[in-house]
Amino acid sequence: MLGMAPLKAHELVETVKVPGPRLASLYRDLLSVLLLDGSQHPSGLRRIRRWVYTMTSEWGAIAWPDVLARYILTKPNVDDATKRAAEQLRTKEYQKIEYESHVELLCFLLDDVVETRTVHFEVDRWQEEREDLLSQKRECRMELNRKRRE
Repeated sequence: MLGMAPLKAHELVETVKVPGPRLASLYRDLLSVLLLDGSQHPSGLRRIRRWVYTMTSEWGAIAWPDVLARYILTKPNVDDATKRAAEQLRTKEYQKIEYESHVELLCFLLDDVVETRTVHFEVDRWQEEREDLLSQKRECRMELNRKRRE
């Protein structure tokens, strides 16, 4: 749905505890989903476009921590722990940040991803498919009951 490779729980824990390229890739992927959905961020589309440009330029691989920090720090109602974690992205290399801060950042990003139009569209589509299947199941059950009575 989001174009990302799934991670198992133990892989995610290892990725957060020993930050490396896999964690950077996860941050970039989540941030990309959020920036492309852009409409949910209070910074406005102009800033979002600049961030998207930065993320897709040759500097994207090294600029993502700053873009992520700005993304978080410009949103309203961000809790203090997440703000501190975002500030750390601006002052330290991401590999040197404590794993608790990475957990804060990832939780924040995942909460935002769940609210994107992409995710809402997919959940709605799955719900419609579920309702169609239930309807077909009822019809089949009714048909089976009719045949049994005959």
